[in-house]
Amino acid sequence: MTVFNASGITGLGAGVSGRIAAAGWAVGPVATWTGAPQQGSGVYYSSPELAANAQEIGVQLGIPAMESPGFAGVTVVLGPEYR
Repeated sequence: MTVFNASGITGLGAGVSGRIAAAGWAVGPVATWTGAPQQGSGVYYSSPELAANAQEIGVQLGIPAMESPGFAGVTVVLGPEYR
């Protein structure tokens, strides 16, 4: 899974990536979000068969999971409210 930091807080993406990995999930790239400004955080998944994993990660992080075909696999986007 990919973790994007859209919060503006340096190192937040790496910290969350470490938490996810420590919980046993395979984590790929961690990067700064360069898309449109985000108003909130979410765990996005590209297809219905990924829903259960995305929802579990969302529960662990306290953020919603939602299907969005625009993302590949499971993608965590940390918005400005995430701490």
